[in-house]
Amino acid sequence: MTRVRYFELQYEGVSGPMWSGGDFDSLDYGLELDFASGVTWSFIWKHRGPNEGLLAFEGTLVPGELRDDAAAIWDVTDHWR
Repeated sequence: MTRVRYFELQYEGVSGPMWSGGDFDSLDYGLELDFASGVTWSFIWKHRGPNEGLLAFEGTLVPGELRDDAAAIWDVTDHWR
């Protein structure tokens, strides 16, 4: 992988990342993985009625699944290396 990004919901009064759980990462919304081939794979929690699932697809979250101001985006590439 060449880049890794976490997408977090934006909560009022929170300015820093919430994904770091010490010994683990806790993602509340989405993830993008860029590969050396130039392909990006995205993963995002989706709700449909009472059901919740994980949508995985080739492409980026913005603009198809998210507006660019809808989530806090954290580049965590160095964290994954």
